[in-house]
Amino acid sequence: ATLDNPYGVAIDSRGAVYIADTYNGRIRKVEGDKVSTIVSKGLKLPEALTVRGDTVYISDTGNNRVVSVNKNGGKLQRVGGVLSIPRQITWNQDKLYVVCAGDGTINEINLSTNTSRRYVGGFEDVGGIAIKDSRTMFVAAGKQGVWNELFSVDRSTKTKTLLSKDRETETLNWAAGMALYNNRIYIIYQGGASIYSANLEGEDMRREAGKYRYPKIFGSAAVSQIGRPHSIVWNPTKPILYAAINNQLIEYNTVSGKVRFMAGHPMDNYVEGQGSSVRFSNPDIDISPDGNWLYIADQYNHRIRKMSTKTKKTEYITGAGEVNFYSPNYSAYQEGGPCDGETGANKSGCAYFNKPSAIVVNRAGTKAYVTDSGNNMLREINLSTGKTRKLAGTRSAGFKNGFGPLATFNGPADLDLDAAGANLYVADKGNHAIRRINLATLNVSTVVGKGKPGYQEGSKKTALLQMPTGIEVRGNNMIFWSESGSQRIRMYNTTENQTRLFAGSGKRGRLTGPSTRSQFNEPKGLAINPKDGSKLYIADYYNDSIKVGSLR
Repeated sequence: ATLDNPYGVAIDSRGAVYIADTYNGRIRKVEGDKVSTIVSKGLKLPEALTVRGDTVYISDTGNNRVVSVNKNGGKLQRVGGVLSIPRQITWNQDKLYVVCAGDGTINEINLSTNTSRRYVGGFEDVGGIAIKDSRTMFVAAGKQGVWNELFSVDRSTKTKTLLSKDRETETLNWAAGMALYNNRIYIIYQGGASIYSANLEGEDMRREAGKYRYPKIFGSAAVSQIGRPHSIVWNPTKPILYAAINNQLIEYNTVSGKVRFMAGHPMDNYVEGQGSSVRFSNPDIDISPDGNWLYIADQYNHRIRKMSTKTKKTEYITGAGEVNFYSPNYSAYQEGGPCDGETGANKSGCAYFNKPSAIVVNRAGTKAYVTDSGNNMLREINLSTGKTRKLAGTRSAGFKNGFGPLATFNGPADLDLDAAGANLYVADKGNHAIRRINLATLNVSTVVGKGKPGYQEGSKKTALLQMPTGIEVRGNNMIFWSESGSQRIRMYNTTENQTRLFAGSGKRGRLTGPSTRSQFNEPKGLAINPKDGSKLYIADYYNDSIKVGSLR
């Protein structure tokens, strides 16, 4: 069986294992060495489940509800009312208890009456729940990027007591599950790739499992381990490939074969500086024409930054508002200029972004173009003044061509310029399309893609794409893009009007080799080596690797 980012697991009284196969939207059942699917449709990003008797209860997170199904499969039944991003779920007697991340509450569902109600709330980034007995419940929460909190809740009075409050560390980071065993509380920290335990008073905290948030061993290419590479770019004057990985920037020298750390730390936050004191929050990078500066779209810090490739010192360019803020409900947009240190909203004169996901610099090194993904916009930045200008998009998601400020996009993920610097090509992820913006007229057109997902090679009118995520333009007519939805790398020649497969079998995996047999696991950033343009480098995100394919 093949799973895609499974988030939840539960075991019934007979030892059968149930898995929330989150990104596939399915529920799997494992008995011995046999895997079956008991729910194959009707779910959207299910994150957790629990088994009570012959019934499996599921947090149908993407649909904001809880549903139930028989252990052997069957029709889904809705349980309780509408919930706000339900995640973890457990039960006690005839009640279900659901962690709702959207409003920081625990909700109770009465299975006898099929009704739900707010049980206790007021948590920040609530992530785990466990019930000790009729008197006590434990809850893990804490502002992401800052605190890890452990509460007990008196079930008769609904009174919360803070048992512990610890600063976030690389491993103690973002609670996402909880269980009780032998009078200890076990907590999964998904941001830290670790499991910690504490006694029932919240004391004696111990790390039970987990070493690094992501791999981070640097040295020769043969021994280096990099975690979650997603953006890569070549130095135009030196044999050096730069990569953004797990909130760090690294460089790979193809002559020496060495990988070196530059700046950042696996713990995401916002700090300017040098080396390991710097903090990013999912950075994307491009480079100046002279190779002296890396320009950074710091996605969850909602800011644009730069770093000297010589001194490794970072500097602020523009952007204001929240820092290290991931919420899908975040809303911020304003054209303006730099307001260094401003974390408030709607300040006059300040530029505001909403999850800028990618950046590209023009040939003169004077302007940068950014996919302001959360605003469904493309923006321009004057790199000397930090002032911004809207190129295209309306903030509302859509799929409309025409004059830039009236055209619409849906979660634009990446962008690149053609060799002439005249056209901006956009991986319009949510529209499953490649779009083009003529920078002289701001006219937006669709290069390839029909607005619906699928895999089909063909012409502009017939080809289907599935979640294009990274893009690289070669010359003025050859476009390469990665598809996180189909696990493929594809290409399109604007002169021939035909798409072709470059690499990827369509199955998740690690295999290298012939293009149709090779495998990826969420391919993202792409980069063609500038020396002779003979190779395409690919950031293979969940495989924690950078792969290379021949263009000859």
